[in-house]
Amino acid sequence: MSKLKSIQRSGTLAWSSADDKPALLAVGTVAGAIDDSFECTAHLEIFNLDLASPNPAMPLLGSATTSERFQRLAWGAGTNTADYPYGVLAGGMVDGSIKIFNPAKIVGGAAEDSVVATMDKHRGPVRGLEFNWNQPNLLASGASDADMYITDLANPAAPTFYSPGQRQGGGPADITCCAWNRKVHHILASTTNSGQTVVWDLKLKRPVISFNDPNNKTQRNSVVCWNPEVATQLIVASEDDNYPLLQMWDLRNAFAPVKDLRGHTKGILAASWCPFDNGLLLSAGKDNRTLCWDPLNGVVLCELPASANWNFDVQWSPRMPAVLSTGSFDGQVAVYSLTDTAPPVETWQSHAGAEPSFAARRAPKWLQRPSGATWGFGGQLVTFGTPPTLPAGQGLAPPRVHHFLVATEPEVVQRAQALQAALDSGDVNAYCVSKVTAAEATGDATDRAVWGLLGVLSSDDARQHLINYLRIDADGVSPVATPEPLANGASGEEVVDNRLDDMSMDIAAAMSLAQLTLVDGGLTLEAMETDPLAISQTNSGSLLARPPPLPPAPASIEPVVEAQLRRLLVRGSFEAAVDLCIEHGHMAEALALAASGGPELWAKARDRLLASHPAPFMRVLGAVVHQSFGQLVDESSLAHWRETLAILNTYAGDEELAPLCNRLALRLQSEEGDKATAMLCFMCAGNVAATTRLWLDALAEPTNLVSGARPRSLVGARATPLLAFVERLLVLRRVTADTGANAQPEVSARLGEYGELLASQGLLSTASTILAHAQPAANGNGLATAADLLSWRIGQSGKVAGGRGANPPFATISIGQAPEATARPARRSMLVQQPLGSHGAGTEMVSELFAHSDVLAHPAHSAAPQQQQQQQYQPP
Repeated sequence: MSKLKSIQRSGTLAWSSADDKPALLAVGTVAGAIDDSFECTAHLEIFNLDLASPNPAMPLLGSATTSERFQRLAWGAGTNTADYPYGVLAGGMVDGSIKIFNPAKIVGGAAEDSVVATMDKHRGPVRGLEFNWNQPNLLASGASDADMYITDLANPAAPTFYSPGQRQGGGPADITCCAWNRKVHHILASTTNSGQTVVWDLKLKRPVISFNDPNNKTQRNSVVCWNPEVATQLIVASEDDNYPLLQMWDLRNAFAPVKDLRGHTKGILAASWCPFDNGLLLSAGKDNRTLCWDPLNGVVLCELPASANWNFDVQWSPRMPAVLSTGSFDGQVAVYSLTDTAPPVETWQSHAGAEPSFAARRAPKWLQRPSGATWGFGGQLVTFGTPPTLPAGQGLAPPRVHHFLVATEPEVVQRAQALQAALDSGDVNAYCVSKVTAAEATGDATDRAVWGLLGVLSSDDARQHLINYLRIDADGVSPVATPEPLANGASGEEVVDNRLDDMSMDIAAAMSLAQLTLVDGGLTLEAMETDPLAISQTNSGSLLARPPPLPPAPASIEPVVEAQLRRLLVRGSFEAAVDLCIEHGHMAEALALAASGGPELWAKARDRLLASHPAPFMRVLGAVVHQSFGQLVDESSLAHWRETLAILNTYAGDEELAPLCNRLALRLQSEEGDKATAMLCFMCAGNVAATTRLWLDALAEPTNLVSGARPRSLVGARATPLLAFVERLLVLRRVTADTGANAQPEVSARLGEYGELLASQGLLSTASTILAHAQPAANGNGLATAADLLSWRIGQSGKVAGGRGANPPFATISIGQAPEATARPARRSMLVQQPLGSHGAGTEMVSELFAHSDVLAHPAHSAAPQQQQQQQYQPP
């Protein structure tokens, strides 16, 4: 133990009981001691512990001179806080009187007015003196006249007295100590120098039981103190040098002590049971030793540095845990702390017989948590608390230990379970539909577009559903928006009709083939309903660059041209006839003639028509006819990416579709910087790597992947976009049958993060399934990913089969075997367990003390089996 403060005084001690003034210590000049100056005056002094000051001495706050010296000193909180803010001090004087002091007067400098009352009820030195712990106005006192008195100090200036009862049996004996029961406030114990201990019941106003050691009839008791937690246990100390022991008694069987604590070699003068821990007991004896015991197990925990003379007073502070005081006949009052029970060798006092103190074996109870909680892997929470008090006769209550599976993010749990169910069932299309519905409810256009396309790709007829997804009617014709009027007032349709004239049937047939509508000489889908995927449409430009226009078709064939055509037909020169018709703008006649001239001539006329027609649509039709979709993708207007994607979907072969969609996506990404539209084209191409890269880029942005309401927690703020990423990724992989073998390392990192989130919510099985999609670390690099570590931990938990194997995914290094612990120094104490015999002194009476067995809590409860309750907890 480390010494905090000390003063040069030979005095009996009392700690302040006031909650707001716990560091005050009263010192009264002790009887039977004299200093080197043979000073005969007596003083009552109040010191301040002042732990903030480095000065080893305690500052003196005030002092009062008394006519007699003190045998015992007690400090009570009092009930009149207005007049007695520091409580009241009671001094048991050597002449048999009891003086009541107002410590506030002493501290305030009015020491001459500090004596409030003087009571002369005893005829010998007052050695027993203590305030009631529960009723601070009651003061118990006992003296050498063997009489006990209870003083009511509700009004300290006019105290009242009454006797607890007439002691039964035994001759006159000096009362050496008295103590109030800590649990039952009307129970009082006193002990005498004849070895008899009496327990008084103030309600019955008589002793209820008395006992002494049946094996030692001549034992002289010096101390009695109650167990602060067990109402029927008390300690009695012997001052006899032939029997220097402390005996623990349990009044449920008062025929013999429960155990003897042997450690002192001479009689014991003082003892104090710690009010904060019933496993700590101080004792001081004539052998100059002050020991700290574990009375429940009968062992010495630690020892104060030995003094050069007897320690006649030792006390725990009633308000400050770990702080204690000692008073010795070598003229020193010292204050120690239990926080350091193994001081350095240089701090030991050097005198004959001094021995080094040793460290305590356990931490005191005030350092132990009365309740607490700890998190475990997999969203597990274990809490413990104070065991409940059971009714009398029902034994000891086990500690309360609860096991919870805590889900702090219910939305994460629900979404993870829904995703896992969809992947297990294989019906991801229904899952996509539900996600589209949820996105429409929240107004999240991007999420609706992504899940809508995933739903299309997961359907049985993906190509047909993609046409519907791009807002193309079931009849193959898109709704036509009313075009804006031109500068001359004519509509776009009128201009087209005038220019095409006789070729209208051919154009209509081509338009029906292409499933598109011609408006204003070009393609348009402006009649589509507003969609988040739509890119701003422009009316300028065309799908392909326009070739030089054909001459306008005349109303009829000129006679000269007609005569030439007749001659060519007579000779069978269909090719020359076709050229003549095209030259003079008779395209319908040219196509009719080419049809009669064979496939090659028909192809030549068709290609010439497609190449020379002024309508941009004819360029599109040419790409369809010639299957030149690569040129279409490279030269088409990105403003009309929907039409281009629809044409590719309708006419391109299965092997060509993916590369063409990739080319379109790359153009959108590089030329327009349109990542959202490029993402959709990559998805149509089944390009999981490129789509994932765009999603990862969006996940790293402050706005993240999805919008929505304010997150309910910091975890939720990160969890929402992370869940969206994993959901999209796994569904896309399932739709495209992608194994993820070529996924970026960052994908595994995000899956590991998602798995950690699921594991924290108790979803170990789901987390293990998700982590199976993450790629393990490359062999040979010696570095394990977070997903590897988490998968191994889940496997080691024993709750989920599988994982990444029994071996940890990290290197282990053997550092050898730990050295054996050095032996502790031998204790100079032993435990003697006395058998319960049928002999012994003691008289039992029925008392309310034994009716309060419901407040008893035997220390054995710490060994009781734990009651584990597993509950599922959901946050409000």
